[in-house]
Amino acid sequence: MSRRWTRSRATPSIVVRIGSIIKTLGGSESDGLSIDEAIGRLEEAVRTSESDRLALSSEVRFLEAAIDALAHAAVVLARNSLGELRPVATLNATNAIVGGASSAVPMEEVIQFAKQVRDAPMSTIVYSFGPPQRTFELTAVPVTSPNRDGVVLTVTDVSSRASSEEVRRDLVTNISHELRTPVGAIALLAETMADETDPSTLKRFAGLIEAEAFRLSSMVNGVLSLSRLETDESHEKEFIDVVSLVRAAIEHVEPLARVAGLRLELEVDPLVAQSDTGVVGDRSLLQRALENVLGNAVTYSDKGHPILIRVSTETSDERSDVRVDVNDRGIGIPLRERKRIFERFYRVDRSRTRDSGGSGIGLAIVRHIMVNHDGSIEVDSIEGEGSTFSLRLPAVARKS
Repeated sequence: MSRRWTRSRATPSIVVRIGSIIKTLGGSESDGLSIDEAIGRLEEAVRTSESDRLALSSEVRFLEAAIDALAHAAVVLARNSLGELRPVATLNATNAIVGGASSAVPMEEVIQFAKQVRDAPMSTIVYSFGPPQRTFELTAVPVTSPNRDGVVLTVTDVSSRASSEEVRRDLVTNISHELRTPVGAIALLAETMADETDPSTLKRFAGLIEAEAFRLSSMVNGVLSLSRLETDESHEKEFIDVVSLVRAAIEHVEPLARVAGLRLELEVDPLVAQSDTGVVGDRSLLQRALENVLGNAVTYSDKGHPILIRVSTETSDERSDVRVDVNDRGIGIPLRERKRIFERFYRVDRSRTRDSGGSGIGLAIVRHIMVNHDGSIEVDSIEGEGSTFSLRLPAVARKS
């Protein structure tokens, strides 16, 4: 880190003081100051100088720490005798944003942008190479003086803000697209029904409109639920027996699985069945998370294959967890798409979810429920062979 500091005014003052004392020593006896007294004053001046030096050193260290704590970097550039802009001081944040070619923002890029500044401040956005890719805002302000001119440029890491804006844009785009599909279908079916007289056809169209309306309602409710989960973490929590929670979720999803020609099979580890281990959380939310994962397994599984649900415990150096694995032998998830399945409205196979009325928001809700309960959800999958979703929650013992 390079810094340029203003020289302290305390230094010349002690030089003047010592010079005055030396001058006194060289004066006549009529000055009324003996040599011993002059030496005493000289020693006092030296002590004062040391005290000033220590105070200045402490101030410098404090300023250095304050600059290191900044989330920004700043570069001062001045024109040399040839009129070229060159950096004369750099104040970097702790992570050294600005520097050589390997830094997040190379100095050469800073200089090139500063050359564009004329009479008014300018701003631009630059991106660093990842992973992860970072976004920086460069703001340059012209500085002039009677003898010299230059540019002061600040560099701010706006990666979080840029990421939030991108998520917001994607959400608006996805919602608009997803809502347009059922609304358009309902409008088209209603228009067709206006000229239809056959009772059986009218009944079939009415059923299709009902299905699209249900899909639309499910989508809106999902978005509202996700919004509440993202903004409100204050849920009523209680001790929950995980096995009974899983059984309730299976009971709710079983009719859907039966229609799809699938079986839901529960396996409970003996250590869980014989202990008083459970979790603490909101029962309705955790059951909804399990139902969403089970419903997802039903949607993406082929007829005739069982879906295995296993409840067990898992212990690491940090903590003990209750683990619920949902294993299906369905279409699987391609590796390139595995990181995206917890995004809002993202669906691996749109044809399947279109037929089943899926909105692509169920796994996003699961992720938020698990995060709000200090838990996690992971997926392991082989394309064409199936997937296993693993939900983990902190294990607690039932209080007697």
